[in-house]
Parts: sequence; C-alpha cells; structure tokens
Amino acid sequence: ALARAARAALPGPPLAAAARPYDPVTALPPGSSTLLRAPVKNAAERNAVVEVYLQLGPDTPPARAALDLAAHAAHEPAYNVLRTQEQLGYAVHAGARCTHGVLGFAVVVASGEHGPAAIDARVDAFLSSFVDTLATMPDAALEAHRAALAAAKRAADTSLADEAARHWDRVSARAYDFDARERELAALPGVGRGDLVALWRDCVAPGGAARRRLAVHVVPPQHAAELA
Repeated sequence: ALARAARAALPGPPLAAAARPYDPVTALPPGSSTLLRAPVKNAAERNAVVEVYLQLGPDTPPARAALDLAAHAAHEPAYNVLRTQEQLGYAVHAGARCTHGVLGFAVVVASGEHGPAAIDARVDAFLSSFVDTLATMPDAALEAHRAALAAAKRAADTSLADEAARHWDRVSARAYDFDARERELAALPGVGRGDLVALWRDCVAPGGAARRRLAVHVVPPQHAAELA
C-alpha cells in the first residue's frame, strides 16, 4: 500500500534502468597493492590508524554467501591475534564490505603504540596464516559458523524502523533486490570449504593472483618518518 501511494504521488513513469544515477567504483587491477598515507589532522593526535581493504568483485548471492561465511570465521581470530595476543592496538575490526555493489574484506586497526607500517605488516601476516586456519578448521567448527551466520540472517527485524532501513539499503545501493537476504540464505549451504580456501588464498591472502589491495595509513607525528 505504501509503495502504491508513493507511485501515485510521483509524476511520470519510472526511470529506465539506463537513466538512473549510479555511484561508480574503481576496479583495482588484479595483483595490485596500493598504499595511501596521510598525516593526522590534529598535531596532538598520537594514534595511528590502518585500514587494509581487499576488493573482491560484484555482489551476487553466492559470492556474498562465501564472503560472509569466511568473514564470520575470521572475525574472532583476527581480534584474538591482532588485539589480544599481539597487542597491536586498542581497536581491531575485521569484516566484509559491500561498496555500491562491490564486495570486499577489510581489517581496521587503531593504535597508540605502533606505527602504521608495523601494523600493516602484522595484518598481512594474519591474513596469510588464515588460509591454513580455514583449510584445517574442524568440520564441526565450520558448520557452527554456517549455522550462526544463517541464524543472524534469518533474525526478524526488531522494529519497523529496522525493516525500513534494511529495504532502504537496497534502494540506496540501487540494487532493488529486496529478497537479497533470502537468496543468500539459499546459496549458503552450497559454500564448501574449498570455496572458502580458494577465496581467501586467491583474493585476500598475500601473494594471491586475484588479490586487489588498498591500504590507508593515518600517520601521527611520532611516526612522521613513514610519510617520507
């Protein structure tokens, strides 16, 4: 009813797909590694921030299911290794990204102790080691990640605002695939261990033939030598 009322209130026919505005995304070349450095804006700031972003490809239900399952499996180990064990920074986050229909994986670390170059190197070391983690993960652990991810995607919206935000996300992305969650859930059982290992080895871990890496370093004054 709401959609019918909106269409009735708006003059003219819907825009053709080719006439709709879109947000372009630059495709990084396979095998590339790009580094952007910038100083902090506040000279008193002592924290460094590093984001390592791996661009994957177009957002499709099978691709998103594979990425989300790999990211679910990597989330806790990334925090445990980079934050708890190595004490790299006070904030560590690793997870999937979808930027205007392009999938990716990103690790973000904020630290008052270590410089961006050192953080970057440890992030890559973790990404490299996680290939073996996926390959040797017990079947029960992998299935637990799959079940937890499926449960999260099946969870009902807790309010009308949440439901509206979920649907509006597909509008703002200009995807209009309002059944994206259901289609990903349908694809999730078909994602095997081999798919996860291949995805991580080829697109996320250092040395992958299809890896497309962008790193952004925000450099505080005590590490200014890294800007040279």
